[in-house]
Amino acid sequence: MTIREQIDFFFAPPLPMQSGESLSTLHLNRREVQDCLIAAGIDLLARFYAGSDRSGKVADRIIQFAKQFVFTGQPSAQTFADVLYYGCRNPMLHSFTVQNTRFRISLTNDLPSGAIWKPSPPVDRARHSAPLA
Repeated sequence: MTIREQIDFFFAPPLPMQSGESLSTLHLNRREVQDCLIAAGIDLLARFYAGSDRSGKVADRIIQFAKQFVFTGQPSAQTFADVLYYGCRNPMLHSFTVQNTRFRISLTNDLPSGAIWKPSPPVDRARHSAPLA
């Protein structure tokens, strides 16, 4: 590939679908960056609401803010706020994933009943932390 073809390939949009052995994933990174910006925005709003930027208090700030303003009036506001922080915001900002040991997040759309939030079953740490031989 010429340098121009390599640049065009790298910046290729998601549609039309690319074909061949190599596919550019830049458009996927852009989408993840947008998600991270949303999470960072919630973090910033939570800082303003708490009136503090103290280290070690990020979880408390975001969870309290989410309970008060994102999940207002929901019977499971505490659980939803925990899921937002531990299951979505933290893994997304720190490792570009929505996987962790406390909550399992599945992304879907068009559910007739709306979003479903369910904590993962507890992880059997003894079974998952066998010593290395």
